[in-house]
Amino acid sequence: MIAVPVSAVTSAECEQTCSKLTLIKSKLRTSCGQERLEKLLFSSVERDIVQAQQLMLNKLLTVLMLLQATDAWH
Repeated sequence: MIAVPVSAVTSAECEQTCSKLTLIKSKLRTSCGQERLEKLLFSSVERDIVQAQQLMLNKLLTVLMLLQATDAWH
């Protein structure tokens, strides 16, 4: 049986998203409208999600390669 890592949203991740919103708003508040601020926030959060997914995929591929190398896959 292979354990596949699953991403769960933690309270820390939610806090990081709120921190990003605060950072983006404070830096751009004077020059951006609400719609642009929302797009910037979503872009930032989506990038973090993609990076986390890539990390999980790399870990999964490493496990699969190790299993194949030990011939435990068959």
